[in-house]
Amino acid sequence: MQRNEPKCPACGRTMIVPVYRDHFNKRWVAICRCNECVTKWHTGEFTGATKIEAAEKAVAAALTHPPLKPLDFEDFADRARNGFFVPVLETREVCWPQTNIKVEPALFDLQDIRRNDAYAYYLFGEAEPRFLKLDEYGITWRCWEDMPTQKEQDAAPWRKENGIQNKN
Repeated sequence: MQRNEPKCPACGRTMIVPVYRDHFNKRWVAICRCNECVTKWHTGEFTGATKIEAAEKAVAAALTHPPLKPLDFEDFADRARNGFFVPVLETREVCWPQTNIKVEPALFDLQDIRRNDAYAYYLFGEAEPRFLKLDEYGITWRCWEDMPTQKEQDAAPWRKENGIQNKN
């Protein structure tokens, strides 16, 4: 999966790319920014001789980021408690001799936890909640901030269970 539109690192929505003319310096100036979230995240200003050049520089800067990694459990739980956060859920079911892995956006609802040892989540299009055991985070399920590429998934090892490193 190739990321070709800049996404806000804070909320994940598509950022806008306003471009304006700096008449004093006779340059065009562009910036990628999010107008949707509280953080108002933005890149720095990028200049160019043309409108397109300045916009391309700003978009390239917004798209340049380190490879994604799965969220650690504390980060996932904090984000889920603080409001609107729709992570990408990766689940893993080991059925010898193969491992089935699913990656899909999910909505976590902390108000609907019926047991202390489980998180409730909803897959889009389904009305009934599903539950994940908290102590299996990183072993049978984990969350990502954005949709990972296959390369990013392969590079992120699963948590050890009983001293054995789990591989995809």
